[in-house]
Amino acid sequence: MAKFSSSRPLLVLDVGSSGVHAAVATRNAKGVIDIERVARSHPLVLPEVNLKKLWKKLHAMAADVVGDLRKSGSRPHSAVVIFSSPWYFSEVRRFTHVSETAVEITGKLLDTFMAEEEERFRVGALERFHVAADEVLILEPVRMRALLNGYPADSIVGKRAQAIEAFIYLSAVFGRAKSDIKTLLADNGIRLAGVQTSPMALYRTAQALGIADEGRVVIDIGGEITEVSLIKNGILHDSVSYARGLNFAARRVAEALSFDAEAAIVYLQNYGARALENGKAARAKKIVRDAVDEWKALLEDAFEHLSGKGLLPEIALLAGPGGILAEFATALGVDEFRRFTIFGRPFTVEQLTLDRFADRFTHIPSVFSNAELTNLLVDILYSFTRNP
Repeated sequence: MAKFSSSRPLLVLDVGSSGVHAAVATRNAKGVIDIERVARSHPLVLPEVNLKKLWKKLHAMAADVVGDLRKSGSRPHSAVVIFSSPWYFSEVRRFTHVSETAVEITGKLLDTFMAEEEERFRVGALERFHVAADEVLILEPVRMRALLNGYPADSIVGKRAQAIEAFIYLSAVFGRAKSDIKTLLADNGIRLAGVQTSPMALYRTAQALGIADEGRVVIDIGGEITEVSLIKNGILHDSVSYARGLNFAARRVAEALSFDAEAAIVYLQNYGARALENGKAARAKKIVRDAVDEWKALLEDAFEHLSGKGLLPEIALLAGPGGILAEFATALGVDEFRRFTIFGRPFTVEQLTLDRFADRFTHIPSVFSNAELTNLLVDILYSFTRNP
């Protein structure tokens, strides 16, 4: 992955399923990040989900966001782009090697292992999604924690062991998404320094905040998609997604109250902020509860899948624009999900509050009090710590 000078402005671009957010930031000699500019698109809600139309609109939004930053005087030289679902797909693979006697772990051995797993992932992805090789772009594999003779080891090259176990994160972005963004950046004189997926950005941020070893189930509620990731024993074990997010509730509101879909998002934001008068709030509450009940049924399916890796940590980290609605957090903490957790207790639900980031930034602009932008803070932190 290309490196950049942290003292030069870096553009961090968050491309979601219903909007584009961006920031220009630098990092000082003490490692503290300074956010110079922030820009964001309006929330996008199509009457129905069509990925080609959705990408066309998001691409235009990204152009507007980058253009706004340039007009404000920001001149970033390079960019890191974080894609949320549905613009990527990923897989975690586990490698094991056991020998009768201890062997030395060399860089060549690791390179061979990574190349073999990357090729298996590429072939499997093409078959799974029925796409041609030029329609997807495989991202650089990320090696997570390794175990030598059953014990965690951060640095393993040059060491000897009989049993080697390693976990790697493999991912790919659908080709047009990356090529369109790369061209957009180049047209503005910005070099593409790195591309990553939202689950990996959240995982690296969990490491930076010291909560990855403790473990989290991360529920990232975007506009169109909810992504559910399992972080356990310091490893991102798996992530799954399903097509229900904040926009699903917005369409229900739009249908029931005869709004257009984007006006319904504003209505939900006001509802979440408790800014609606009592009668309107009561009606919105019923619509939201019904939508969240359907969302919760699919969340249970996601937990079923993730629990195939073992019982889940008891802390559920709620992220993304859906955090504006308390009903999502309430649905996460119900008793019926206790069968998935390590000690059989309901999930404790937490959200990434601004105080968790305070010592990482010189200041946090007031726009980040909005739940929809919390993920951008995650992306910024990841972008400056992505090579731990």
